[in-house]
Amino acid sequence: MPDAPAAQVPAPLSIKQQADLLDGILTKTVMHNGTVASFTAVNVTADEVNQLTQLVNRLYILARFEEKIRELVKWGRV
Repeated sequence: MPDAPAAQVPAPLSIKQQADLLDGILTKTVMHNGTVASFTAVNVTADEVNQLTQLVNRLYILARFEEKIRELVKWGRV
């Protein structure tokens, strides 16, 4: 029996792409006059769900190093 083709894992989104993804979802929660809706039902695609899942996983990984990252960023500003 031939092996099943390996599922192709998409490349992680860049930080800009992650921001665009979140901005696109948040845009769906703002009224035409610019106020935030008090309740919103948002439709997301399966692709967006996969991207959000990747983002959550990456944030959990980064969270372990948050203090070190903050120190590096602070040091870089001096």
